[in-house]
Amino acid sequence: MKRLFYFAVALLCFAACEEKQEPPKEEEWVIWDFVNYSVEIEVQDVKTGADLLDPETEGNILDQAIVMIYKGQTIPMKSCEEITRANPARFYGLIWHKRLDGGYFLAAGEFNTGGTVNVPFAIDWGDGTKTEFVVTSDVKDGSSKNPTIIRALTMDGVSVEHQNGANWQVTIKKEAQTSSNDENTKENNPVD
Repeated sequence: MKRLFYFAVALLCFAACEEKQEPPKEEEWVIWDFVNYSVEIEVQDVKTGADLLDPETEGNILDQAIVMIYKGQTIPMKSCEEITRANPARFYGLIWHKRLDGGYFLAAGEFNTGGTVNVPFAIDWGDGTKTEFVVTSDVKDGSSKNPTIIRALTMDGVSVEHQNGANWQVTIKKEAQTSSNDENTKENNPVD
């Protein structure tokens, strides 16, 4: 009877053991973190090339009711001293920034790049004009180790070349604001 007992215990021990699975090899682990991006918009005087987002520039457009139209919502421009990076994409809307070199720009975004993206939006300049944008992104998995990201930006129907870096940078030429178009000023100027 002892033999039968030991035999049953041994059988249970072997039956309870599973084949040990090896963890995936390091080269089989693929985790992708795609860079989120924004569209950086500089606005220059069509005649002088002056920065119309600089509060020190005579005729700047910061008093105009500049808004972003995104997914049917009107989002007013905000001022931002500093924004830190955090993934996944955090949509900030339209932010007025000062560059480290002293220039100014508007940032529209951030937009997610982790799949197929087709994002139309517009900037209403508060002077009766708009600029239309479409941001597209698609991830093509050529191999699981090296996917290809295809990104594109159009501005008023024209393709914009992407420079190095995560964000697109565009320059828009506009006329400086004059006292004759002061009726289009906004009540909550972000630089006040």
